[in-house]
Amino acid sequence: MAMGDSSNSSSGMQFRSGVVDFLEASGVPVERVKSPGRFKLSEAISEDRPRGDIQGVEGWVINTRARPLNTIAQGDDEAKRDAEHDGAPYAATIWRRPGGKLKDSLVVLDISAFSDLLRRDLERVEL
Repeated sequence: MAMGDSSNSSSGMQFRSGVVDFLEASGVPVERVKSPGRFKLSEAISEDRPRGDIQGVEGWVINTRARPLNTIAQGDDEAKRDAEHDGAPYAATIWRRPGGKLKDSLVVLDISAFSDLLRRDLERVEL
């Protein structure tokens, strides 16, 4: 582990925990997931292991990113691969906004998922 990796990992885990707390406070049923480094090797490589950093939202794979190691497209691609593995129709990555508060974090999802969500919301309103 290179110098600085521990604090970066800690920052990522703190951000993920903050996102879980925020979603729970908003009434979204989520589950805390072990940090990838906390899985046994057999669990980490298991094809049966659910993907994503935050679980418990049916039909969604949700990843979090505390620092811009990846481009937005790379983060989106990773979330989509995880969603495909889990058979989830939606994937999103929550990116920590540098210098911003947790509530200012950005959610990235593709336009087809966004349009589905808008359509479902409009259908719900029309009822």
